[in-house]
Amino acid sequence: MEITDRKLWLFGLLIDCPMGNPLPECPANKYRHLSVTEKLDFVNSLSTEQIEDLLNIHKECLEKREKSILT
Repeated sequence: MEITDRKLWLFGLLIDCPMGNPLPECPANKYRHLSVTEKLDFVNSLSTEQIEDLLNIHKECLEKREKSILT
């Protein structure tokens, strides 16, 4: 099992939203109920492309939400 920084970041997002209140459309919502082991297995089952896609969704969402707070 290879653990990379990208996988660790995604695993953290499966634990909770960094904004404290995830949006209903967040793709991580459907995995947050899983056990720690199930989350690790899920993250390790993803391809590099899938991990990047999920992290990009997170990045765009976070930027949009932070921008709305600052304006």
